[in-house]
Amino acid sequence: MAKENAKKGDLEDFESLQKKLKVIFGLREKVAIALDKIYTKGSLTAKEVTEYLDNPSNFSAYQFDNIQKRRTDIQAFIWEALGEKTKKQIERKKLKKKAKKRSRKSLGHRRKWLEMD
Repeated sequence: MAKENAKKGDLEDFESLQKKLKVIFGLREKVAIALDKIYTKGSLTAKEVTEYLDNPSNFSAYQFDNIQKRRTDIQAFIWEALGEKTKKQIERKKLKKKAKKRSRKSLGHRRKWLEMD
């Protein structure tokens, strides 16, 4: 009996998760379409828009703070929707990328270099 209830709960959780993901993907598609329209009208690339929004000299202090606040609110909403497990996986991937960066060469003896007296 307990196993059946657990399976029912898991199925309900899975179905609710599917519904949430469907809504999120639908919203994501709408945002992507709107951004494409904006980029074509303004003849800008996504990178240029991001650089513009990241530069505080393009806005007043109040506007820039408002942009940053909205950005953090959106990120918090996304992390909440994805869940803690997914957040940890993404953070681990970022740490692995940082660890893979090239290490510096040592300053040991170089062959065929001119020696300075």
